[in-house]
This record gives sequence, C-alpha cells and structure tokens, in this order.
Amino acid sequence: MPDADGLRLRAIRYLAMAFKAREDGEADFAKRLTERATELIEEAANVANCSTPEPEASPEPSPGGGD
Repeated sequence: MPDADGLRLRAIRYLAMAFKAREDGEADFAKRLTERATELIEEAANVANCSTPEPEASPEPSPGGGD
C-alpha cells in the first residue's frame, strides 16, 4: 500500500506534466493529467486519515463502585 507522501509526490509529477502539456497546446491531455493528480491527492488524504491513530477513550467507571 503506498504511503501518503509517495502519493503526493506522484501527484506533483502529474501536475508538472500537465503544465508542460498545456504549454505544448495539449489541453485534453493536460486535463486528464490534472484529474489524475487530483485523484492521487484525494487518495493521499484518505491514506493519511486512515493512518492517524484515534485518541483512546478513557475507561468509564463501572456502576456500583466495584468495592
């Protein structure tokens, strides 16, 4: 499973290629590259959210005191 930083780096590369394609007059190709970069950024955000540990809940006291 790829990590979030790796996915972000791939997205940056796709955006760089999209800028170059746009400069070269390849608007459709640039659009597809930009869409893929957006997907990678969203995937990176999901991976980052999944890997963030949830805070542990404090144990609740049992009813009745337990003595």
